[in-house]
Amino acid sequence: MLLSLLIVLSANPKPTCEQLWPQVWAALEKQEFQDGKPPMFDRVPQAKERFANAWIGECKRFTPEELACARGETLEKELAALKKKLQAEKMPKEDLDTGLKHARMHWTILECKEVDRSIDRAANLVATDAGL
Repeated sequence: MLLSLLIVLSANPKPTCEQLWPQVWAALEKQEFQDGKPPMFDRVPQAKERFANAWIGECKRFTPEELACARGETLEKELAALKKKLQAEKMPKEDLDTGLKHARMHWTILECKEVDRSIDRAANLVATDAGL
């Protein structure tokens, strides 16, 4: 029994900071860079790669709670609590499922406060290292 549990847990490892980075970049492009990337990306050679490395370094300092938010685990806990509450209020299953799906579709990693702060710190690190 214990062996099978360990196999299941190891088969579905939680995303690392390196694996979360593409979500961060995609969210930045979609939400923050609609009118173009900040000037740093034109002025600093390999700015995107340097920014990625700086953000990953910041991410590795996250607390377990901050990392849970970045992975979407906090969202899922909140949605589970909301689902339980709305089921108790007899909300129709179809409406509930639609609402939960909508919430998941519109959530981005940028909604986590520490992810947002770490983006600012990473950008400042890259700019400072480049002498800007």
